[in-house]
Amino acid sequence: MSSEKFDQLEAKIKGVVETCVQLKRQVVEKEEQLRAAAQELREANETIRTLKEERDAVRGKIEALIEKLDALEVS
Repeated sequence: MSSEKFDQLEAKIKGVVETCVQLKRQVVEKEEQLRAAAQELREANETIRTLKEERDAVRGKIEALIEKLDALEVS
């Protein structure tokens, strides 16, 4: 093989190595983004759960007040 072919092969290998390094960086970045998104999702789900509990508590209080008002009207 001539020196020119070795140079071409070396350039191709360098290109492949550079691409591999870039892809590994992208994988790490995407994994970090995924972890952050998963944490945001957990926090959002917790907020939703808390809000639903609060809504149910308020609904119960309102229903109790309505029953008291209904009892006043009947009497």
